[in-house]
Amino acid sequence: MKRLPLLLKVLFLIAALATTAYGEDGLRQRLIDSSHINTLYSIDDFNTLASGDPAKIAGELEKACIEGGRAVEKAPDNSIKCRGYFEAAEVKEGGSSLGLFAIKTALPQPFLYKTPALPSFNEISFPKTGKLTGNYSNPDLYQYLSALCRKNNGAAEIVITKRYGKYLRLTQVGPEEGSSYILSNGKGKDPWFFACNGNGRFVVEKDYQYKPGEESLYFYTNRGLEGADFVRSDDTEAIALLNNSGVELSMDTERQTDFLEEMAWEVASLQMNFVKTSAGSKFTGLFYGSKAECGYVTIKHTHTGPKDASEMAYNYRVCNNRVASLDGKGIKADIKEVYASAR
Repeated sequence: MKRLPLLLKVLFLIAALATTAYGEDGLRQRLIDSSHINTLYSIDDFNTLASGDPAKIAGELEKACIEGGRAVEKAPDNSIKCRGYFEAAEVKEGGSSLGLFAIKTALPQPFLYKTPALPSFNEISFPKTGKLTGNYSNPDLYQYLSALCRKNNGAAEIVITKRYGKYLRLTQVGPEEGSSYILSNGKGKDPWFFACNGNGRFVVEKDYQYKPGEESLYFYTNRGLEGADFVRSDDTEAIALLNNSGVELSMDTERQTDFLEEMAWEVASLQMNFVKTSAGSKFTGLFYGSKAECGYVTIKHTHTGPKDASEMAYNYRVCNNRVASLDGKGIKADIKEVYASAR
């Protein structure tokens, strides 16, 4: 799927009236039933993305407007307005059509989609924990995650990679920006998270390491964003600091010690490996097992400098809420040796 740089503008800057009840017009169902629509995605309650022959999609939308007793307003750029019903625009890149229409309805629509890549909403289910397999386009990927969350009555939380000066920082954003990012960059090189808080809690992580041609998405149940280090977009003080300085917050020795001990506790509590980023560095948490109610963890700190990269390893034992360093006490080498000595 090509990048969709205009999708955010097209989908979310179309003004429309919001209400709390589903519309009775069933525009999504009408489009799904049309032979002219190849795929249809429910981005949220109001925004829909449809693919197919643009001229035939436009014709279907015009017909729906007229049959609804409203006047059609069509512009030369193939955008359509049906006052009080919907607004739609063809998605283009560099002046060329991508075969997509972005549609925003005045009333919320039922959560429906049409794509051969996914099972029906009633049949969709959690994948196995671990690498998320399947050759999904970016819209299919977003629809998969949002359908899983919606089916479990959850609320989505999205963390994306944003640039501040010359630095990149994971940032939690609203649903509009988050969905547009995944639609455009879901298979790109930068990391992101899609978390769902609901009856079936889960998180999907775009791996920190980018390897072209390899699967890099990971699915975990019963976990949210607690394993991710990010700044919230509504944290105006932190965002202002990042924007003004163009650098991330520095990490002194005391702060780094606190950070490492907190991450060691998280790794031991979750009993799983994950990556955090902070102050221009990467921290990889590795869980090596437990013995007598204590978990054994290594935190690898990777810092990339102007000329080269350096790595330090910190070993911990976590017993309940207490975190103890295993370094400098005669046990310095591989954490596997540390764990073996405790068995």
